[in-house]
Amino acid sequence: MKMLSIQLATILGLAGIVTAIPQMVVPLSAQGPLTTPPPLRPVAPRPSVIGDCSTVTICRDFINTCAIKYGGCHSICRPWPTYTAPPCPIWTGLNPTTPINK
Repeated sequence: MKMLSIQLATILGLAGIVTAIPQMVVPLSAQGPLTTPPPLRPVAPRPSVIGDCSTVTICRDFINTCAIKYGGCHSICRPWPTYTAPPCPIWTGLNPTTPINK
């Protein structure tokens, strides 16, 4: 029994020595940045002034409530035209190839 207690004391003593060793802490400033910043992207130059607005065209696309596309292209001069959504087709629930029995 005494041998077991000596072994246990030795093991606990070694564990104490292992846990007593201070851990090395590296400051964040020495580790570098936490994330790599994204590469810089060139910024496209913006036109400062458009001379004649009638020479520049814009296209506008819309989708109505039943997923039909509509719209058009026009100059960027104001006022812009309005685009009216086409009506949705009327669904009767009948397939045109289905014969109707009277």
